Amino acid sequence: KKALRCGASVIGVNNRNLHDFTVDASTTEKIMEGNAAALAEGDCMLCALSGIQCRSDVQRYTVTGVEMVLVGEALMRSSDPSALIREFRGLGDTVLVKACGFKDPATAVHAAKAGADFIGLVFAEGSPRTVTVAEARAIVD
Repeated sequence: KKALRCGASVIGVNNRNLHDFTVDASTTEKIMEGNAAALAEGDCMLCALSGIQCRSDVQRYTVTGVEMVLVGEALMRSSDPSALIREFRGLGDTVLVKACGFKDPATAVHAAKAGADFIGLVFAEGSPRTVTVAEARAIVD
């Protein structure tokens, strides 16, 4: 609600408990259910973060009105990230896909060409996917 009052255009809801790293996919759904009207009024998109592993996870959020998902771990573990992004997008899907955790320009470009709408970078210290500002600039450029 605070982010909406601040005029946010995108709000990310982390389904991962950052204390014990468990994932509860219903976290985003609960936020969406309680704030759908306010999100629509403010022209704000809700992004489900963490725990998106397959197409059915994307569809689960789509039916609740979520317009964006962040995919990180599933892409990093995939032997074919392009195919996974295509699977997540589906045909005629209106959900946007954010691929996260890239450490080099070539992989980020590959994800974008495969259909990712947004590229996410990790700046949190201690993560194996953390990038420096210089690395981030190289990826974005």
